[in-house]
Amino acid sequence: MSAMTAPQRKAARNNNSKKSAKGFLFPMFVCVIGGELVTIVLAGFFAFIFALVDLPDVVVTGFVFVALILGALVTGHLCGKAFPQERGTMAIICGLMMTLILVLVNLIFFREPITAMSFAKYAAILVPVFLSAAMTKASKTKNSKKKLKKR
Repeated sequence: MSAMTAPQRKAARNNNSKKSAKGFLFPMFVCVIGGELVTIVLAGFFAFIFALVDLPDVVVTGFVFVALILGALVTGHLCGKAFPQERGTMAIICGLMMTLILVLVNLIFFREPITAMSFAKYAAILVPVFLSAAMTKASKTKNSKKKLKKR
């Protein structure tokens, strides 16, 4: 048994409480909001392009999925950086939160009922993207430029 003094126990308790609430909720919020903002900006840009050019519905749907996938990549990448030890788990949680937000926005703006199929449709597309983006690790090299040897 380690003998901890009362101030050490209090500091350990404070560290644990800060880790649990502030350490997970705020970065998760930032990850989800970051992905949603990228999705909204890209969707707005694509909407502006679609207003100028008449495109078939299949192309419009493709561009919407591109916006969703790029937003998911940003969220997954942010989750990977914010939670290095539990990247996969947090990417799934952030992905499901982003999917739930998309389904709720779909309900608010298009008045479509939330069904298991609507949630599963978004989740089946986005959750693998979240995971793949969160699992990719940026390479950290000390010397990114190799020195050329003189002969």
